[in-house]
Amino acid sequence: MSSEPLIALRGVGFSYGAAPVLRDITCQIAGGELVGIIGPNGSGKSTLLKIVSAYLSPNAGEVRIAGEAVARFSRAALGRWIGVVPQETAVTFPFTVMEMVLFGRTPHLRGFGFEGAADLAAARRALERTDALHLAARRITTLSGGERQRVILARALAQEPRILLLDEPAAFLDIRHAVDMYDLLRDLLADGMTIMSVLHDLNLAALYCDRVVLLDRGAIAQVGTPAEVMTYATLTAVYGTEVYVAMNDITGALNVLPLSRPHRERLRAQFRHPESTDGNSSP
Repeated sequence: MSSEPLIALRGVGFSYGAAPVLRDITCQIAGGELVGIIGPNGSGKSTLLKIVSAYLSPNAGEVRIAGEAVARFSRAALGRWIGVVPQETAVTFPFTVMEMVLFGRTPHLRGFGFEGAADLAAARRALERTDALHLAARRITTLSGGERQRVILARALAQEPRILLLDEPAAFLDIRHAVDMYDLLRDLLADGMTIMSVLHDLNLAALYCDRVVLLDRGAIAQVGTPAEVMTYATLTAVYGTEVYVAMNDITGALNVLPLSRPHRERLRAQFRHPESTDGNSSP
């Protein structure tokens, strides 16, 4: 992994009208990392990805890719650098899955050029990697949410980018396909990919991410490894509710579990009366 940052955010700020969404976001991401963006609803996670992809322009600060300001990239050049898997993709025209994935080859085509054998091969490889090749002839409008999400990931992979940005990519997936997706993302790191992924599932973040960026009301609360950031005290403060944090005996990664009201109340009582605890940070 290179020590030079592939992605650098410097004092990035953004507002929708008068409402600030991101404030002074400064962090660096090295090539070959899988970095998770976590935080409560409304903390600015999706907006941050849109800033990095240049879908939105920051009101303050800048984003640099490989030392170059993102604002200076042409759309085609940026498409060869960055692939994006959005939270939702609205598709009303009944394209086939193969046609949909071939749209990912657009940054590599010249003018009004048509896809060639190399483009078809890239699309086929992307569908194979996302376990969606059997869907190639299906209409995108006939797919389930989970199937569609795998196809959209395949479209991004067909771009053959160096950076992949994903916004809750496992949101519509069952357990098997969720772990398959993040297993694939880990495999992509070995191919030279750098990945930023928004996650609500803190267990997936702990299991798969090299580092996490924890956002709180538009600012960075903490950056570090999952073990450094996802502590009981930090998560309770940022999310506003007590959680159970413990090490998984099998994976060696953290498990983060929600607590029902009776368990939250018991935990608060323990902290009000420390003599009733056994010293553990979670019940």
